Amino acid sequence: MKRDAGVLTTVSASMSGYVGSTFESTSKDVHGNVWGFVCRPDEASGAVNLDVSRVDVTSGTLNVQIALKHVSGNAFLNTNVAGSLVGTSALLKVTDMPTLMDPMSGYVDSNSGKFTLEVFVWESTALDHSSKRFKASGSETSSNAADEDEDLIGDDIFIATLEDALPPVQENIVVIDEDEQNKGLLKMDLSYDSKQATGMVGLKNQGATCYMNSLLQTLFHLAQFRKAVYDTPTSKDDSNDSVVLALQRVFYRLETSQKAVSTKELTRSFGWSHMDAFTQHDVQELYRILCDRLEEKMKGTPADGLIKQMFEGKVKSFISCVNVPCESSRLESFYDLQLDVKGLQNLDSSFQKYIEVEMLDGENQYDAKDYGKQDAKKGLAFESLPPILNIQLKRFEYDPLRDGMVKIHDRFEFPVRLDLSQYVPNTSEAPSSIYQLHSILVHSGDVHGGHYYVYVRPRLDKDWYKFDDDMITSADETALLEGSYGQPRTPVHPTTSLGRVLSCSSAYMLVYLREDACPSITEPVVIPHALQERFQAEETAEIRRKRQKMREESFCHLRIATDETLEKFQKITRQNDLCSLPKGIKFNSNSTIIRLKIQRSWTVRQLYALLHIKTGIPINGMRLWKFAFRQNKTTRPDELLDAWLDSSLQLVYADEVEIHSSKPIPLFLEIVLPDFPILKKVNWSDFNPIPYEEINAAPEVDDDGIELIPAGLITLVEEAAAERGSMMPPKDSILIFVKFYDTSRPLGERLVYVGNMILPSTNTAEDVIQIIQEHAFDKLLEEEIDLYEQVQPEAINKLDLTLTLAESDIQTGDIVVFQFPPEEDNVDEDYATVPDYFTYLLDRVDVTFIPRFEDDAPFTTFILHLFFSDSYDTVVAAVANSLKMDPLHIRLYQHNTLENAPKSNAIRHSKSSGASGVCLKNLLFTDRNEKQVAKLYYERLDDSIIEIERKKNLPLRLSPHVSAFKIDVIDRIDLHLEPTSTVESALAEIVRRHDIDIRVLELRLLETRDISMLLREVPGITPVTHLLSHSAYIVDAIPKAVRALTMHSVVGVMHFSYSHDAFISAHHIPGLIVIDDNDTFQSLRSKIQAKFNVSDEVIAKWKLAIIVDNKATPLETIPGDLDSELVYDKLPIGDGRWFLGVEYHGTTKGETRRKDNGIKIRSN
Repeated sequence: MKRDAGVLTTVSASMSGYVGSTFESTSKDVHGNVWGFVCRPDEASGAVNLDVSRVDVTSGTLNVQIALKHVSGNAFLNTNVAGSLVGTSALLKVTDMPTLMDPMSGYVDSNSGKFTLEVFVWESTALDHSSKRFKASGSETSSNAADEDEDLIGDDIFIATLEDALPPVQENIVVIDEDEQNKGLLKMDLSYDSKQATGMVGLKNQGATCYMNSLLQTLFHLAQFRKAVYDTPTSKDDSNDSVVLALQRVFYRLETSQKAVSTKELTRSFGWSHMDAFTQHDVQELYRILCDRLEEKMKGTPADGLIKQMFEGKVKSFISCVNVPCESSRLESFYDLQLDVKGLQNLDSSFQKYIEVEMLDGENQYDAKDYGKQDAKKGLAFESLPPILNIQLKRFEYDPLRDGMVKIHDRFEFPVRLDLSQYVPNTSEAPSSIYQLHSILVHSGDVHGGHYYVYVRPRLDKDWYKFDDDMITSADETALLEGSYGQPRTPVHPTTSLGRVLSCSSAYMLVYLREDACPSITEPVVIPHALQERFQAEETAEIRRKRQKMREESFCHLRIATDETLEKFQKITRQNDLCSLPKGIKFNSNSTIIRLKIQRSWTVRQLYALLHIKTGIPINGMRLWKFAFRQNKTTRPDELLDAWLDSSLQLVYADEVEIHSSKPIPLFLEIVLPDFPILKKVNWSDFNPIPYEEINAAPEVDDDGIELIPAGLITLVEEAAAERGSMMPPKDSILIFVKFYDTSRPLGERLVYVGNMILPSTNTAEDVIQIIQEHAFDKLLEEEIDLYEQVQPEAINKLDLTLTLAESDIQTGDIVVFQFPPEEDNVDEDYATVPDYFTYLLDRVDVTFIPRFEDDAPFTTFILHLFFSDSYDTVVAAVANSLKMDPLHIRLYQHNTLENAPKSNAIRHSKSSGASGVCLKNLLFTDRNEKQVAKLYYERLDDSIIEIERKKNLPLRLSPHVSAFKIDVIDRIDLHLEPTSTVESALAEIVRRHDIDIRVLELRLLETRDISMLLREVPGITPVTHLLSHSAYIVDAIPKAVRALTMHSVVGVMHFSYSHDAFISAHHIPGLIVIDDNDTFQSLRSKIQAKFNVSDEVIAKWKLAIIVDNKATPLETIPGDLDSELVYDKLPIGDGRWFLGVEYHGTTKGETRRKDNGIKIRSN
């Protein structure tokens, strides 16, 4: 096998195993050494890991790539993980159990229950760097999601630290070796630079944004489009949410940057979340919406109409009678053409099919009004074609047998030079009909996912280039065309990687430029000076911000707890029982915690010196203790920093996450002064800071805004650090904290911090009591004392006085609590002992109660002090007492933490009340996560909750198309009906509530799916218990009949657009209309217009259709072409299995099948 210089494959392996099991494989490398690969699940984290191990380590650092195989065998659906092997073994996370077991992910064979991993290991070269990602040609998308936005920051930032340490690093490129005997082995070219090789830069992939990157490169290389974007005024736009400004910025960087450009600011302006960047959408949909947003922004500006000038063509839909002079036609504009692929050989045959004429004859004759029924021709004809012709090839279609979309892999050819003169009127004023191919957007993969890239000819007389996210390479015209046609003319073996790629890659979108417009479309564009200045200023600010961030990362934030901190701490929880430690760097000025910002390179000795100067505590009169998170989930002081006196903080905390993040580092300050008692409590605020020359001066900052350390302070630090000596306590000594449980104090303040002390671990608990008696109070205590260890709030143990502290497992950071034994008369008093009091502390909770519905005003949000152990009845009684209401007229709802809103279903009184009911803890913490917000919602009831729960709850939606309801949007209403009620009685209740005049209106109930898909009109005699919980029911109305009408004259009307073939995608709210036997289609249209309250302009665009089983059969070719005909002659009146449909593109869809959400880009 031929290999690139410096890149050697070491070993590869393929292994399969069952989900949840541990399985292994071995393989020999080229030197005969045995390698081990073990895949095992981690039960604690849910991760699926692969352990790679070797015997020989002389080859140094190796690269490892793992492919989690998709069951389809499509390499583009694999998940690829990259890592490195430094020593003898490495543990790499492949995926997690939920992802692996998700049927939609397609990694586990449904028959065998196994999944497959492929592992490749190869030697690193001098150019390999772990900070760079791998980009495999077989991956679904090449993700830069973890990369920082470094495209604005130059190498000059790193000159001082990195330039001499590392050689230049380029993007790693991974391709598949096609040697049949070494299939799947990786080759890498680490020296490739797109800018150097092509003069152009690519776009970073945020996760699954390859489709967007391909479209942006296509549009960027249309100079006329780029100029239109630049010429759109954005000087007053917000930098964070202006789509046009963000697009201008991306285009500017593509022209000026030296490396791949980030699109994060662009997607942020779209209003997209982080997860949106990991959702692959349809590129044609993005093109249309982006053009819409640009046109909106360009209105009223010098750029107004430019999008239309570039992309708009005209097509005429017509019906022309054969034997009489009658024609009906409509002129429509298009920005892109959608042409068929299936069963067609090339682009010309697709155009022929697009304009194919259909004969209307026989039973399907056209009604020519004055001429009666006539044979006619029906079809489309191009009136004009745009300068930039955007063609979408219909590579995806719905397959009813699979009940889903499939990709059409058929071979479909298209020319570089396209002559469309036969398809447009040939007049002397008409522009040229000759087009040149400018770009080919290719989709590689199948309907479940894949990868987009684009071939572009930036200048039509120059070379082709392939734009694949952040990499750009030159391309051979013959090869790229063959690779874009789809299925190869000569079959390629499907098991080879080349065969897989060619069979799955095909052109999805073509962009042609009209020859007479090519010069203006491809000519250079000058970036407006104002934009250049703005973006250069932004880049300068961004470079400074990143330099500042890097400088900030050389500092760490210390939060030092003191005796005052422990004294004021009262809010004890299960994990926090000593003091409250800040989790962020924000600081409360009233806090008793000392705040310090210090360079990570400073030593512990220098830290002591700085603390001495800032507080005035003697340099040798204090000790700092590191906190440790214990196995029992408490956080306590654990290790003295004096053991690291001359080590840097970076080294001291090398194994802890705080030093590698912006999280503050917690410490405890023990003040140790001569002549102080062994049990001590010293306030640091009693000391005064050491003055220095610049102490009151405004702080100086460097060019990046970083505060400089005053020279006077540095001098004092150096002097004090030299005086600091080690203050390690005697061996086997421990630091313990002492609290006093004082039953004479108010209930919430009984636990009093007394101080801390250093004791030999050989002391007994009785020795501790003696010290407490001597030093805890102003006078010697003679009273007996009970001593407890506060292991954690849920574990309070009484100490055996005869055992040593070591024997009682007392160690540094532990807390002991003492109390006077309760008197016999008070032994039954609430919380008489320390364990009782901690039970109380952990049981108390402040619960926020919020009105469930807005109409519960004037009642507002309030807080009640309750206990987790309170019963449901106790909680409701407390709420009722606060609201001054009957407890039986209150209903509670739990909090949904994911949506930060009340749950839709109420807490049932019948299940929660009584001796066997639930307690407050069950109501608050339904998923056993005690970090949830203590929050409940209440609803005021007119009737008793017992009576309400006995009845049937029926949620209905009131239609906004019924004026008597006086609503603009669909509104939910809940009815509580007797279990024997029918739909008729439910509608009668709505008539009563809304004072409906039944002489004018008759209410009907519609059953729908997702509000928009109409299923049936529900008969009035239907029992409400027969209504389905997963259906949405809408209350609509029809005019009261003036004369006797059959039931089937009432027809349901749905709004829809086509989702695939004849299948519909419903949107908006359906409704009912009444069709009379003398109605024409013109009067029917008038009734639909009145029903849905739309303008003449809107109704003129709606086409009528018959809908049966979610499939639509068009009634009209052109809206209104049946106006003179009687409805009864065309519609199957009397057959209740159909609905009437109005077809147009809706802004919201009620999807009938699972599919990706559409693209959303906010307007601004």
